[in-house]
Amino acid sequence: MSVLKKLDRFYIPTRYPNGLPEGTPHQNYTREDADFALRLAEEIMGFLSR
Repeated sequence: MSVLKKLDRFYIPTRYPNGLPEGTPHQNYTREDADFALRLAEEIMGFLSR
């Protein structure tokens, strides 16, 4: 499922400060990134509940 691959890119880097080559998650991700990740998660949960 390609949606899982898209969501997976947020897993390690956003949880761990050393998960990015430079900067912190706050410096590398935007509100739009967060909204996108939430939409993907909702899509996955909808699929799983069916």
